[in-house]
Amino acid sequence: MAEPDPATVPICANCQKVPKISYCSAECQKAHWESHKADCKRLRYTKSLYQAGDIVNALWPIIRSQTKQSTVDKVQIDGNKVDFWETIQPDNSIYLEPLEDFNSDKKVVRAILDTFSSTDCESVYSVDSILQRLLAGSCSKIERFEVKAKNKKWVVTEYMRDLGGGYCDMGILDAQLLTNTLSWAIDPGDEEPCCHCIFRVRLRGSREHFALDIANARHGRFDTVIPWHQYVTERVARIFRTHGRASFSEHSKPEMLKDYLSRRMDLSQFCTFRMKYLLETWLHEQVLSYDTVVGLNASKFAQKLAELQAYAKEGMRISFRDATKSGDLVMQMEQLDESSSTRKDLQRERIALMERTGVLKAITGISNPFLFEVGCTREQTTGNEF
Repeated sequence: MAEPDPATVPICANCQKVPKISYCSAECQKAHWESHKADCKRLRYTKSLYQAGDIVNALWPIIRSQTKQSTVDKVQIDGNKVDFWETIQPDNSIYLEPLEDFNSDKKVVRAILDTFSSTDCESVYSVDSILQRLLAGSCSKIERFEVKAKNKKWVVTEYMRDLGGGYCDMGILDAQLLTNTLSWAIDPGDEEPCCHCIFRVRLRGSREHFALDIANARHGRFDTVIPWHQYVTERVARIFRTHGRASFSEHSKPEMLKDYLSRRMDLSQFCTFRMKYLLETWLHEQVLSYDTVVGLNASKFAQKLAELQAYAKEGMRISFRDATKSGDLVMQMEQLDESSSTRKDLQRERIALMERTGVLKAITGISNPFLFEVGCTREQTTGNEF
């Protein structure tokens, strides 16, 4: 008997992304349905999870290129070691696109974007507002963890230009900062803090967990969704379950960093909610939803993902000045008394910015989404149930 033509073999429409289920005929497929039904649902959820990971993986570097706000002066690559030197830009009114025109390997560019200090964890954790919508149909829970990585394929070192014109190793500075503030993220003698931020999600209807690591290019890895047991076994030296995103009060103990960090955290959140607004606007224009876009077949999904990436990149470019302005306003507000009329004027100006850019619309239904909504800080609970 001749082998069936692969082009005409029936396959389960829900199992195209993950291990594909194919049949010799439509009758065979129908007869197998009762046995396949439970697995089909799990495979459909897994496919949606991986494609949601692809979306976040495409949007994250666009967000990060704006929140980083520095220019790369030099990059040196030696085997698996990547060293780069950068300068924070004092003029935040200019759209810098710090790495857009940098002539380097795309993976190296991504690794530089993914390298940041413990005070930048907010950049990663703020993305959970997008993740929750993308994963609502496939996952039942999302949690935030901080880990210390092991078995890194790359070692990336960041050197920041200081006020004197020299450069300092940000990894050493970060460890000193956390040691001085008695952070649980570092033990005496540690060479680096446990500040690699990840998400853990649970597949709907099962006990199966996956890691979502959106900033792992700093370790020379470029996969986003990894089965949890595999991730912990192969890549984690120490693990901490965090209590929501780090509080501003924890990060701001060094008084000289207070204004800088308040601005940085607001910028991360503003850019994330601006991206959420752009994503939802694009979905509406494409007559798609969060659930349908992650359920598209592989070829259609790849096409739409490329279109979304271009749309989001242009939308974020347009709003860059508003994002940096919002951060500047927060920094000014932090220096004023809460009852100050000037502070209230600054807050009204900031709200107008958020309305104009769609940020206010994007936070609809999200309880107290901003650390600095009224100049105060907040804690968010860990392990949101969908």
